[in-house]
Amino acid sequence: MKILRMMQLAATCATLLVFTACTEDNAPPPPAPPHGQQIAPEAPEPPVELEPIIEAPIADQWEYDIDNPESPFYMPAIGRFGLTDSERANFEEYIRTGDLAVLYGVEPVSMIKIWIQAGIEGEIEREFSLFHPDTLDGETFEMYRAANQGDGMAGTARVRQRFADIFFSQLEDGDFTMEDGRAVITFDTETGERLTLATRLSEDGIWLVERLLF
Repeated sequence: MKILRMMQLAATCATLLVFTACTEDNAPPPPAPPHGQQIAPEAPEPPVELEPIIEAPIADQWEYDIDNPESPFYMPAIGRFGLTDSERANFEEYIRTGDLAVLYGVEPVSMIKIWIQAGIEGEIEREFSLFHPDTLDGETFEMYRAANQGDGMAGTARVRQRFADIFFSQLEDGDFTMEDGRAVITFDTETGERLTLATRLSEDGIWLVERLLF
């Protein structure tokens, strides 16, 4: 249908151009000026200033077209990523205080989900603090923030939620293993990819996310 509409539009434009050309060819010549009278040359038309074309950032286009099936930024999702009531309570307490101690006793998969939720809600400092320090390989928070926000691609919370729906909605259905203070979960995404996320126990007995696997 889109191709047909484009062809109809092109045909209409061509017809208008032909009609305009024929009209101009058949128009009578302008009357000659009276004898001895000179016609002053017409003043040139002032140049038309065109508004500059400013392309919206990709993140904004995602926000606008995320639910539009005809857009290249369309992102349909079948499942929904979210926290349980207990995970939400732990998450909000951690976000409010920034104290990792409030997450003591939280299971590994729930810790991964809390880390993902921090990213969705733009709590990038809290998100970074959930990485196990032994897996950072010298990366600082400033470096992490520049890499994840410096290009303007972070998007809105709605866009980040949609990405989480696509990639993490099936996380809890994955294959879970735990051995020697390390917990690993491997799961499928809605795009058919197989992802692996892992946590390690910190010195304080809190499960923290491994950074080196991302």
